[in-house]
Amino acid sequence: MSTIAILEQRSYFLKIGDEALDPRQKDDADKITTHLSKPEVSIGLIDQDWAEAVPYILKALTPAQQVAILSVPSVMFFLTTHRSIGGMIGLVKAMESAQQAAVLSAPYAVLGLSNNGQGAAVVNILKALTPEQQVAVLSAKDAVRGLSNNRQGAAVVNILKALTPEQEQQVASAEDAQRGSFSNPHKACLRTWKWYSAGTPQPAGP
Repeated sequence: MSTIAILEQRSYFLKIGDEALDPRQKDDADKITTHLSKPEVSIGLIDQDWAEAVPYILKALTPAQQVAILSVPSVMFFLTTHRSIGGMIGLVKAMESAQQAAVLSAPYAVLGLSNNGQGAAVVNILKALTPEQQVAVLSAKDAVRGLSNNRQGAAVVNILKALTPEQEQQVASAEDAQRGSFSNPHKACLRTWKWYSAGTPQPAGP
């Protein structure tokens, strides 16, 4: 006899005025993307304690629509800060590399993911990106600092060592990059960064 059980499936709609938009319907999905790609809308919903619902809506959208929303400055940070971390990193992992780079290069995206236990997952995604995409992500606001302060400093150093000196310098000149490199336990020496190194292999964590 087959096992019989109850299957719970959550559905969320975005209500705009009196209109309920279903993310599973193409026309509605386009409207949802337009609304949620506005930071005041998406962040406003998250601040109103709808952070848990947003990933359910995002999952019903196309990857391109997801990117349009998650690449908005601070949206990923607010989502990961409001208990939506598992859903967010799963969405990013399922994207193509160019889409991953677009999302992770948004200001504070890497910081939010790293501060909520997904620094190693971000590094694994970074390793599979092109050097140009890695530079775009690591140059983003607080990306290096977020990874460095969450036990991923050595991994960041290894990625940077494989870049050209010009690409290293581009990351090094990013705001907060130097502060991140010096405030984490993995102080290492790079050509253009001139970090301190004792000449010994760097540990994986503090």
